[in-house]
Amino acid sequence: MKIEITGVRPGEKLFEELYLDSESINPTAHPQVFCLRPESGHQVDPAVQMCLDRLGTDDKDDPALEQGRFQLNQLIQSPAA
Repeated sequence: MKIEITGVRPGEKLFEELYLDSESINPTAHPQVFCLRPESGHQVDPAVQMCLDRLGTDDKDDPALEQGRFQLNQLIQSPAA
């Protein structure tokens, strides 16, 4: 199969920002990898909170599921470090 490089087409995005204005960008040990954190005072997205509230409701006797729910809550609700 022949591959033909045509270059950039009109309107083609070369960079896509995958974060919200309400998030701060924090560096990591790798120069091209960043960590996003909600800015202080920012509320958890209601849709995300609804999913977290439903996670594990059918089987509260499963410790692995409850631990996963706890860890997800901590990631989303923890203040920026």
